[in-house]
Amino acid sequence: MGFYPPKHVAIIGAGFSGLSLALALHKVNIPSTIYKVRSADFVQEGAVMLSPNTLRVLDRLGGYERIRDKGYHFNNLTFKNDQNTTTAIYYFGHEELYGYKALRVYRQILIDELKAILSECGIEVKHNTKFSHIISESPKAVDFAFADGTTSSTSILIGADGIHSTVLKYKYLTISPK
Repeated sequence: MGFYPPKHVAIIGAGFSGLSLALALHKVNIPSTIYKVRSADFVQEGAVMLSPNTLRVLDRLGGYERIRDKGYHFNNLTFKNDQNTTTAIYYFGHEELYGYKALRVYRQILIDELKAILSECGIEVKHNTKFSHIISESPKAVDFAFADGTTSSTSILIGADGIHSTVLKYKYLTISPK
């Protein structure tokens, strides 16, 4: 029994994970569509610290070059107590050891750059589409619905919609090959 790549992957969630997954699938010629519950102009607040492993993945997806000069590079985190005495040092990145320094960057910059790459690759992000439930599944397809009553079908459905995932409650559904 050989491996047959999926004809299409639906990704619920357009955060860092969902966007990165779509780019990785594109690299191996697997088409995907991303569904995002929020509007296109939703702003992601705050910043993230990206480790060398994360930056290596971003580099392979074409994103590191785009964000490299838009954040703050560092090697370690220093922890201090209320007397300003250093209590611990955590080595988070190191170019000589790991190939990259760590990078602190605003979340929105990272998301915007990944979305720009997706657009250049022709990968669609559908906004204002809230996943509702799985209608049915078979070895060849997953049929699912959105809150507005529309439906879609895909070879594989992946939940990348965060800690309060609406897809997560379906994690125990399995497809057994016949």
